[in-house]
Amino acid sequence: MKNNLLFTCVGGLLLAPFCLSSLVRAQLSKQDHEAAERMVSGTLYLRLQAPQKYGVGGWSTYSESMLEASPTRVSADRKLAEPLKPLGRNGYHLKNEEVYWGFLANTAVSHCRLVTERGILVVWCERADHNDLSVDIIDINSLDDFTKAFSLAFSKVPMQDEHPEWPTEIKDTIAESKPGFRARTPAPPEAREA
Repeated sequence: MKNNLLFTCVGGLLLAPFCLSSLVRAQLSKQDHEAAERMVSGTLYLRLQAPQKYGVGGWSTYSESMLEASPTRVSADRKLAEPLKPLGRNGYHLKNEEVYWGFLANTAVSHCRLVTERGILVVWCERADHNDLSVDIIDINSLDDFTKAFSLAFSKVPMQDEHPEWPTEIKDTIAESKPGFRARTPAPPEAREA
């Protein structure tokens, strides 16, 4: 009995650094975390298209960020390269997870909060249409890193208000979300062929 307890304690101590290392990566100091939370408050506007994965697991639906923002770049390439999981029988008649491409550049999101998932900081936002949006904030070690990553994905003002030098016609098109306005991130190849 004593040996089993000893092995359990020693094993737990040896594994602890591996289990905790993912949590340490996403942590900011308390003061920096509070500043980051203030940054994500209020209405935010996407700077680019943000794909979101949806599926059904257990008894409910889930959504997962496909977009990763780091201090130097924003990309969905890594997560889009992962295969979509097949889903078991469900009331939604989904056969596989699905990627939603409807969060376009300049989409307003609100009720955002900063959460930690799988050791990664995530900006999680709710929308009035009940479609959640999230963006993973990766490779950050400081508030400055967070600010850079956040600023590549989000803005506090609509895109047209951020660029007074743009011609009025372009700003009006963006503000009215006319079909001529294209998001910066291309749709997946199968969507482009249709």
